[in-house]
Amino acid sequence: MKKILLSLILIISLFAIALETKGIVIKFENPLTKGEIEDVVAGVIDFIFLVAMVLVPIIILFGAFSFLTSGGDPAKTKMAKKIILYSLIGLFIIIFAKGIVYLIRQMLGV
Repeated sequence: MKKILLSLILIISLFAIALETKGIVIKFENPLTKGEIEDVVAGVIDFIFLVAMVLVPIIILFGAFSFLTSGGDPAKTKMAKKIILYSLIGLFIIIFAKGIVYLIRQMLGV
């Protein structure tokens, strides 16, 4: 598990360095600075959505790399498939939550 965590940190660091060299700056706005509760909830969901959109492709690539380097070991192959599956399930939940907020805002006219 430590190897997985270390690998993810390394991949994210390399991704951030690559973006920095291209001149792309990722800014995270504090979602709790909004005034009303609806804006705070929407800000938190937008923040989680942004973080998920950055992390999910990296986690899927890590799962694919684990799958390719499993060497036919059933335990490693099963773990790689779980990594990919759970990251896709998490992405679906995040997209679904963002859609629910949008639908509620449309129904309430906010």
